[in-house]
Amino acid sequence: SKKGFTLIELLVVVLIIGILAAIALPQYNKAVEKSRASEALQMIQTLRSAEERYRLATGNYTTNFDDLDIEMPGQKSGSNNIYTNYFRYLLYTNGGVLVYRRSGGDNLYGFAFNSVGNKICCYFKEDYKNTCPQLGFTVDNQPGWFSGDIDCFSI
Repeated sequence: SKKGFTLIELLVVVLIIGILAAIALPQYNKAVEKSRASEALQMIQTLRSAEERYRLATGNYTTNFDDLDIEMPGQKSGSNNIYTNYFRYLLYTNGGVLVYRRSGGDNLYGFAFNSVGNKICCYFKEDYKNTCPQLGFTVDNQPGWFSGDIDCFSI
């Protein structure tokens, strides 16, 4: 007699692996997006600290990334915009920092951190409405710096 697997046994194994992959892939994508969002949230906190150090040294805030004492990854578009692979960072004259999660030219969600330390998170695409709560933001629908009729969250 020959030793080996039957075709049915191999098909069952392939089917089980396919089912497990179908279950795991969405969870993996959520974990990756949460990691990206956490990185952006940490970056805007770092930017706010750099903005505050600049204000203490000069008396006012800057809108120019070159004036800050930190290096930002990404490409500059003007003095107050930096684009990374996934995000767009902006500086404002009042010391605020905005970051948008972008994909294909669309805003997906974003964070704002103003000069008094208020943090908000807003989503623009329905697929990303759970990103803010997953990062610890709570719903309060407060108006933020983001324009349009969107849902925002705060910490």
